[in-house]
Amino acid sequence: MIYDSLDVIKQEVNTPTAYKKDGFLPLSFDFLEIRAMKPETDMRSCAGRHVGILQTWFIKVVVCMILCSLTPLYYAQADQLCGRGDTLNVMDGEYRVHNNVWGSTPGAQCINVYPDSTYFSVTLSDHNATGVQAYPFILKGCHWSNSDCTLSSGMPIKVSEINTAPFIWSVDPNGATGSWNISYESWFSKTNDGSNYHDGAELMIWLRWNGGTSPAGSYVGTVSIGGYSWYVYHLSPVPWGDWEHYIAYRITTPVNYVKLDLKNFIDDANSRGYIQPSWYLDNMEAGFELTKGGQWLTSKSFAGLINEKFSVNFIDFAYFANEWLRTDCTGANDWCDGADYPPEDGKVNFYDLKKFADYWLAE
Repeated sequence: MIYDSLDVIKQEVNTPTAYKKDGFLPLSFDFLEIRAMKPETDMRSCAGRHVGILQTWFIKVVVCMILCSLTPLYYAQADQLCGRGDTLNVMDGEYRVHNNVWGSTPGAQCINVYPDSTYFSVTLSDHNATGVQAYPFILKGCHWSNSDCTLSSGMPIKVSEINTAPFIWSVDPNGATGSWNISYESWFSKTNDGSNYHDGAELMIWLRWNGGTSPAGSYVGTVSIGGYSWYVYHLSPVPWGDWEHYIAYRITTPVNYVKLDLKNFIDDANSRGYIQPSWYLDNMEAGFELTKGGQWLTSKSFAGLINEKFSVNFIDFAYFANEWLRTDCTGANDWCDGADYPPEDGKVNFYDLKKFADYWLAE
């Protein structure tokens, strides 16, 4: 499914930290909302027919949206999930957010969720244990059953039939204390008949961590994927579950934003003998493993695709707008997550907006 531009912008543009702790999410463009577009009417095909109109329109709309994003029109009340197994469908059922408290000695946990976005935030977490107690996450795909799936996910899908599986994820640690990690996760089944779901492998991709946490298993090497360096960990058999392999890729330098292709991680795991082409990819998940604390960890937005490609579009603009007018861009924060275009000057301004427009709709 190709998202309508304004629908995606609502997920990310107006989520300043000051608003995250009062249960409200500012939405500037809800009055212009158009639901998800049909696949055959995606922005690239429209652009191919109306290039000249689109280029002029794009600059005007981008400037308007950046300026308007500074003064939200109203606030949307969050849905709060506090039950251990509470879930909420978002984006018309294409994704689902899970509170997912499953540990043996958990504390209380609540998350704020917004049905018209993929944003969610941990608003209460008083876990105080020695092992992981919860994994609040957003799901695309199936959860422990082929009959419990989000809409139009393209999963389960046979590993050998995956050509590309890109995902984009933006997070904010918000100064969260305790022991936790920010990690993407996918599960794999050996068959597609539901007889033993997720029995193949658990694959994790760690973006950030705190409190001395580390992946399970043993370090087996370092690999470069998606422009980043990753430490690879592996464990088999898995003592806490009935799946065959646990694989974790922990980034060497923590980041808050990634645009990656899961296919590259699957290929690396396959080359090590951990995932087989005959198995099935069941889902895409993105969330936080919580052992102690973790309050205010925030997933600002998430999107994943199967056998489709992202182009430079309004999803990217949502991230760009979130960095607008920053003046603290350095190499340490990846030049404001890439919004400060080369030659970097430490600021995100109209020079960077023009560079962004130059790449509009490019793959």
